[in-house]
Amino acid sequence: MKQKKKKIKSTIMAKDNIILYDTLKGMQRVLKRLSYTTKDKVVTLKGRIAAQFQSMDELVVTELLFSGFFTPLSTDMIAAVLSCFLGSDRELNDYQIEAMPEIFKEIHRQIMETVIKVLNISKECNLVLDENYCKKFSMVLMPVFYDWSSGNSFAEILKKYGDKTLFNQFGGDIIRSIRMVIEISKPLITAVKLMGDEELEGKFTDCIWKIKRGMVSAASLYL
Repeated sequence: MKQKKKKIKSTIMAKDNIILYDTLKGMQRVLKRLSYTTKDKVVTLKGRIAAQFQSMDELVVTELLFSGFFTPLSTDMIAAVLSCFLGSDRELNDYQIEAMPEIFKEIHRQIMETVIKVLNISKECNLVLDENYCKKFSMVLMPVFYDWSSGNSFAEILKKYGDKTLFNQFGGDIIRSIRMVIEISKPLITAVKLMGDEELEGKFTDCIWKIKRGMVSAASLYL
């Protein structure tokens, strides 16, 4: 029995190594296709930018940066866009989607074009992504972040988007989400510095400054 157990364990480890190897090769093919590395596996500037991100999808955000997606956006709209990277698994129903302002639906559509691009290239390179990959980029908080960045009070935010409203957001969840966006915004500043884009650097810096206020910056929500 001990010999049989040892043999089975060795078989499992061998198969795990094959899976990890195939995943690694798939990742390498994706990076090459998207120009994050050269054919000689040398990391490019694009690859160095992607390496700055750990708390958000590095491929999608890097593709958006290099495509010029962020450049025409206002600081308030950038705050709204960054909320899409929080990895929310909540889906909007048809009525909620219909109630979304057209500008948010259009911006989110542009984001999803890049998400689909990354997903398709990954599939072509035999890299299997999570089946819910596309659902991670939810627009549910876009209007909340836009209004908060625009200067609306927390009471106004709750009245418009809080519990028992159309979008049914809890106050504590909103505060937590804003703090998360502040954290994921910091690597963006480092990234655009590497790119030499002073205009975007200023926008991302202003974005943090505008949403890090009031209850969000309090040490405790009970003080």
